[in-house]
Order: sequence, then structure tokens, then C-alpha cells
Amino acid sequence: KDWDDINKSLVKNKNIKISLEQNLLNIAKDEGITVGELLSKKEQLVNLEKEAAIAAAEASDSKQLTQDLERELLDITAEKESLLSQQNQLVDKSKELTEEEFKEAEKRYNKLEEEIKLLEEKEQLQKDRVDKSKILLDDADAASIAAEKNLSLEEGSLSVGEERAIQMMKSNENLDQANQKLQQQKDLQLAINEAMGISGKGLEAINKALGGALGSV
Repeated sequence: KDWDDINKSLVKNKNIKISLEQNLLNIAKDEGITVGELLSKKEQLVNLEKEAAIAAAEASDSKQLTQDLERELLDITAEKESLLSQQNQLVDKSKELTEEEFKEAEKRYNKLEEEIKLLEEKEQLQKDRVDKSKILLDDADAASIAAEKNLSLEEGSLSVGEERAIQMMKSNENLDQANQKLQQQKDLQLAINEAMGISGKGLEAINKALGGALGSV
């Protein structure tokens, strides 16, 4: 049954392929161009689709990076503000402290001052990273918009016949891929059918069809 189903699918796909190719010839004739020229238009469109997809992905990645950097900046700023708050609390309580407590508080204050200074430097570096990332994001967004515009212009320049032809070509490519998988299934089924006697040669054929999944036979 599997063998028959595979063969039926291959025959069906072959007939569809013949029909598609004939329709392409008819469209080319109606449009006054060659099938080769239609193929060039399809390749141009596919390239623009790829460029638009890549540009959109890069813009998305750039946006995500900018957002991550901004979150990191907020964390640094929050940490700095927390230390500043601790400093202020030490100042507020300083009048209530004994001399010994004041010395300890002063040490803590100075320690906080050092940590705050480091955080301020870190904060500035992070701000610079965010600013640069935003510039790159603007560039990526502009590139994505331009790529999408180029794609839209190309799509808009196609006649109805050319659009149909391009869809047929894509369908033809999908058929080729489907046929390749069906042929692989057919080869495997053939190996299994020939090995039904489970002879050493039969097992070897099955193992080869399965890519060596049976190991040494």
C-alpha cells in the first residue's frame, strides 16, 4: 500500500508539474516575455524578500539590545540611588551618634562615596552604550524600512500575470522538494521489499537505506 501511495503521489505531482510549466509558457506568451525573464523576476523578488526579512530581523535584534542596555542602565542607576539614600541616612543620624559611632559612620560614608563614584562611572559608560545602540537602532530601522519599500515597489511593478507566474514557480519548487522526499521514501520501501526474505544481503540493503541505523549486519 505504501509503495502504491508513493507512486500515485509521484505521478500526481508529475502531472501537476507539467500543468504548471504549460501555464507558465502561456503566461509568458501573454506577457510577451520569456520564461527565463519570468524566472529572473521571481529571483529578484525572492532576493528582495530575503533582504527585507534580514533587515527586519536585524532591526528587531537591535531593538532588543537597546532595551536590554536600557534595563541595565536603570539597574545601575537604582543601585546608585540606593547608596545615595544610605549616605543621606547616615548624615541625618550623625547628630545622634557618639564619637565612636560617628567615626564608624564616617568610614561607612566614605566607603559609600567610593562605591557611588564607581557606579557613576559605570552609569556614564552605560549611557554611552545606550546612545550608540540607539543610533544603530535608527540605522537598522531605516534599513528595514528601505528594504520593505524596495520589496513593495517590486511587487507593485508586477502584472497580474507575472504574479501568477511567480506563484507557480514557487509551487513548482515546492513540488520538486516534495518529490525528492517521496523518492527517498520509495527507495527505502524498495530496499525493504527486496529484503523481505531477511537474508544477509537483504538486511544489508535495509541498513543502507536506513543510513546504517542497524549497525553492522
